[in-house]
Amino acid sequence: MKIEAAVLEVGLGGRLDAVNALDADCALLTSVGIDHVDYLGPDRESIGREKAGIFRAGRPAVIAEPDPPRSVLEAPGEKMFIGRDFSYAGDGMQWTYTGPKGKRAGLAYPALRGVIQLRNAAAALCALDELKLPIAMQEIRRGFAEVSLPGRFQVLPGRPQVILDVAHNPQAAHTLAENLATSGFAPETYAVCGMLKDKDIAGVLHELAPRITRWHLATLPGARGASADELAARLEKASIKNSRRRGCVRRRARKRERE
Repeated sequence: MKIEAAVLEVGLGGRLDAVNALDADCALLTSVGIDHVDYLGPDRESIGREKAGIFRAGRPAVIAEPDPPRSVLEAPGEKMFIGRDFSYAGDGMQWTYTGPKGKRAGLAYPALRGVIQLRNAAAALCALDELKLPIAMQEIRRGFAEVSLPGRFQVLPGRPQVILDVAHNPQAAHTLAENLATSGFAPETYAVCGMLKDKDIAGVLHELAPRITRWHLATLPGARGASADELAARLEKASIKNSRRRGCVRRRARKRERE
């Protein structure tokens, strides 16, 4: 196809993923969370080792994870760390990126919602700096303005506000809870939730429970799908833990399931 540049997303982990058949000119690691433990290992050290498998000695590796495990720190590559080699700052209206090629100020916020998107945007700019691609600032601004990612804090038009999010591990659920907290006042927040049984259901519900006033739990089909009853049982435990730590939380899961 005579392409000038290719951006390849790792499907699972990194070391054994199909994209690792190629030697990337620059690798980018956004975060290290607990997920896919059957394939990647039970802890952040193991998962970090699998993800860092896409790094190459002598080539840049941009790391946006603010607290990388040792396995990432010890991996090969010319590593660029958030907070050390590149950074960002925002005032709610515009934001500023600082990286290997200096500072870029007056940037519009990315079209993707959520405070974590500034960190991701800064990592993308750092990768561009390292690759030295001939991309004009005008094109970068247009990219931030037009970027879309369905299912990641996707806000549908109209009222009431409907948000779609595929968060399925505690780290992503924590980010979702933060985004809900900053998305504007709402007297009630309803959650329609279904999950796979091989995910950390308790961890996800623990993060979200303080932000939700009513739950509608769904059974997912297939061998991996969790039932609404399973979710209700996990939700009740998560709500009890949260009520002790953060104040009273309504526990309506089983009532909703009966209805």
